[in-house]
Amino acid sequence: MRTRIIITAALGAIPAGGACAQGETFTFAEVGGQPLRLDFYEPLAGEGPAPLIIWIHGGGWRGGTRAGTGPTLGFREHGYAVASVDYRLTGQAGQWGSEPVVWPAQAHDVKAAVRWLRDNAEPLGVDPCAFIAWGSSAGGHLAAVLGTSNGDPFLEGGVGDHAAASSDVQLAVDYYGPSDLLLMNFDVTTPPGSMIDHDAVNSPESFLLGSEIHGHSVGDIRSHIGDPDDPWPALVSLARSAAPARLATDAASNVPMFIAHGEQDTIVAIGQSERLLDALTDAGTPAEMVRVPDAGHGLPGSVADLVRPWLDAQLAALPACGCVADLVPDGILDLADLAAFAAGFMAMDPIADLNGDGIFDLSDLGAFITAFVAGCG
Repeated sequence: MRTRIIITAALGAIPAGGACAQGETFTFAEVGGQPLRLDFYEPLAGEGPAPLIIWIHGGGWRGGTRAGTGPTLGFREHGYAVASVDYRLTGQAGQWGSEPVVWPAQAHDVKAAVRWLRDNAEPLGVDPCAFIAWGSSAGGHLAAVLGTSNGDPFLEGGVGDHAAASSDVQLAVDYYGPSDLLLMNFDVTTPPGSMIDHDAVNSPESFLLGSEIHGHSVGDIRSHIGDPDDPWPALVSLARSAAPARLATDAASNVPMFIAHGEQDTIVAIGQSERLLDALTDAGTPAEMVRVPDAGHGLPGSVADLVRPWLDAQLAALPACGCVADLVPDGILDLADLAAFAAGFMAMDPIADLNGDGIFDLSDLGAFITAFVAGCG
């Protein structure tokens, strides 16, 4: 396990960001006739396509807004762009037409935001192969989900009009997010104790899994693991799909992740982050965790000072964008690129004419295979 420990005497103010905090608002999708929006903030330094931080707000999946951008706006001064995104909240039943507001709606929404941003990367001036998911609390959970579910069909959803774009991210930063809803009570230690009974029917986690609809709590679901009778198999599967620590066991779906958590957190026990770190490490995924002894459910600005050099180093190690085999441009070579090549080849689409000679033949297939295996081209 790779864990860094920092000591801080008190919680400092989270930096407000760069000289200009004004963002531009875009609608990235509609759900039930209502818009899902994001605020985009240009970098204040640097040249060329910028790495993009996708900020996901917290609030127990029930509150909060995209107006809160955490520590991210300060990164604009170092060449990063920022997008702060909406997602459906569990307290908004009926506000999205007949569409649900429980899991996996939140994952579907943030993945739709990623797809919109990637399809609009060029006009926004961002690098489609350098997307960073970052959030705190419930937003940290969603950032961790993005960082452990690249290519997951259940969590992909069909929100928005950019289905052909990839929802993959390349890096993730998780500030004190839950990692396994079924085990949150188990991770509570005293001290510091917990302000929430996570197993209760009215807990944020139970609401996320639909307790207001079916009446079953997280505790009920856990107690029925292995029960073959309805509705338990479906609810257990649903809960596990919302657990980054479980998703992380599939190394192919993971990206490098930075995790930070306060040891005095009485909302989400630090053991939740330790579970995620262990799962990522066991899968062979680069991960780093910062434990802050004096912090509760919130972190001092000094933690972001550790995030930036980590991001800089991880971005430098990413594959170059524009690899000839990266036909679904996301900096990752996978089956989606193979499918895009096959479809283009059969349709005689220029996308598959990899040697640029206007002829679709085995030389194009050879170029694709060589670049795909080598990881670049």
